[in-house]
Amino acid sequence: RAERALQLIVDRLQQSDLKRLPKVENLLWFFQNTAKKLEQARLLPKPAAKPVQMPPLVYLASTEPAPPEPETDDSVSDDRRQPKVQVHFPEPPPRPMSALQGFGLGVLLGVVILTGTWLGLYRPLQQQMTAMTGTPDGARLAWLSHPDLQTYEQQLTRLADTSPLVVLQQAEQLTGTAQKTWPQDSQQRHETQRWQQLQAIRLENAPAHGSWRQTRHQLQRLADKILEQERNRGSFTLSYLKTAIYQIQHSHNHDIPLEELLRQLADTVEQGQAVSPALIKKTDDRFNALLSRYYALQKAAGLTARPEQHRP
Repeated sequence: RAERALQLIVDRLQQSDLKRLPKVENLLWFFQNTAKKLEQARLLPKPAAKPVQMPPLVYLASTEPAPPEPETDDSVSDDRRQPKVQVHFPEPPPRPMSALQGFGLGVLLGVVILTGTWLGLYRPLQQQMTAMTGTPDGARLAWLSHPDLQTYEQQLTRLADTSPLVVLQQAEQLTGTAQKTWPQDSQQRHETQRWQQLQAIRLENAPAHGSWRQTRHQLQRLADKILEQERNRGSFTLSYLKTAIYQIQHSHNHDIPLEELLRQLADTVEQGQAVSPALIKKTDDRFNALLSRYYALQKAAGLTARPEQHRP
């Protein structure tokens, strides 16, 4: 039966499309050779055993177990002489991923990509946009890019409440941050020094006392002198009056106030004439000088505050 079964296995393997056939024929030949040897051993007559005289045996007690006797079976020796046959079957292919597992893996990968994109790109941009819209200028620019009627009144109120010193306050914060961030950088020092020199020049151009106050004081003294002479029935010499009037005119023309520059600009516009660049520059310089002096006085009084933050 074993030989027949092996013969069927050999026939079936030869009919298969395997690239490398296992050597099952060796096992078949082994069974056939073993069967022939067993049949020959049965047919041969067994010789008569000769009587053997054995000397008397002396047995000694031993505590160690006797080693096992080697097997002398012919079948075992034949098995050792025959080559060993090993049959290797190919490993089964890995189980493919199911559609549900692939869908879940794709969803998980998409969530990871979206989270990384939000943390790396969208969140920093959102923080920068929030910081930019926290200032009046940033909020105004954001509203101009996307006009909203609901926040229109709020924007106008913010602009109305904005101090004219916001630019100077922001510039001071800018220079302070640059000095802390790059304290040893030559470019930072150069630009900071240039800004400080510009502010110093504006402060020098701003009138410290003002010609209006001095002119009013001189006019008040002349009026008091006239009243005093009138009470005492005194008189004035022409030279005294000429000297007093000259001093008043000199003080009056020493500095041109911003109001006068604005009046000249208004007259030019009303007459339809072209506004000269010199008048514009004088007006800007005087306005910036007054703002710088106003800001310096607020700093000296401890009244300066940080630029207006975003209010809901």
